[in-house]
Amino acid sequence: MSGSADETIRLWDAQTGGQVGNPLQGHTSSVHSVAFSPDGRHIVSGSWNKTIQLWDAQTGGQVGNPLQGHTSSVLSVAFSPDGRHFVSGSYDKTIRLWDAQTGGQVGNPLQGHTSSVNSVAFSPDGRHIVSGSWDKTIQLLDAQTGGNVGNTLIEQTTNSLSSTLPPIHFSSSAAHALHDAQSLFINMSNVNGDCRDLIHLQNDGWIVGPNGKLLLWVPPSYHKLFHYTPWTQLVIPSGSPELDLSKMAHGPAWHRCYTPVPEDN
Repeated sequence: MSGSADETIRLWDAQTGGQVGNPLQGHTSSVHSVAFSPDGRHIVSGSWNKTIQLWDAQTGGQVGNPLQGHTSSVLSVAFSPDGRHFVSGSYDKTIRLWDAQTGGQVGNPLQGHTSSVNSVAFSPDGRHIVSGSWDKTIQLLDAQTGGNVGNTLIEQTTNSLSSTLPPIHFSSSAAHALHDAQSLFINMSNVNGDCRDLIHLQNDGWIVGPNGKLLLWVPPSYHKLFHYTPWTQLVIPSGSPELDLSKMAHGPAWHRCYTPVPEDN
């Protein structure tokens, strides 16, 4: 099963690799996370449009209306082991628990993270929820009370934008990727805060970093589905115009595209 920036969910045959049925449609923006219920009868999905949707896995139909409550994009969803609840994590820094039967929110939003919640999961016995955040912490929560269990776990790493960047793609071919993306972010290490606020796409197509630094230009036809962070890999679907960035010279390597013109004698 997969969720996509094309706003759809697709089910795949694990044996043949073929698509099963038609795409599940209903979200109005990118689908960030999908999960099956333990009995395989339902699918839950979280979207950039701040909503969560429950689906019938057999028919592909929506079960009820989109669930609203988060005030920003839903980044992660997961079912409880008994299938009675599911949990969601969001850019709004909260975790929310939902009743899978009624679609109602259970209790108040679970707070504690100071940045977006990128991942959520239930423990095998369903008694606890674990969450991971952009704030470099992991929290263990009591699924019944919503309270913290023990201390927050803190990742002991530096906040560097240039240390672990993947290639950037504007093509379905990995050979056309911009492989030295790290050099785009030289002198931007140890920047505090949510990168969504630091790095953004302007209306003119330029990705701009701190202090107005121009990083990369995005073709206009790709703006709608383009949500960039320094850890994003952008793959343009086959059938669209593609860009080969494999020989692109940028940053300190700009001189590689310079060819001196011989002087006339």
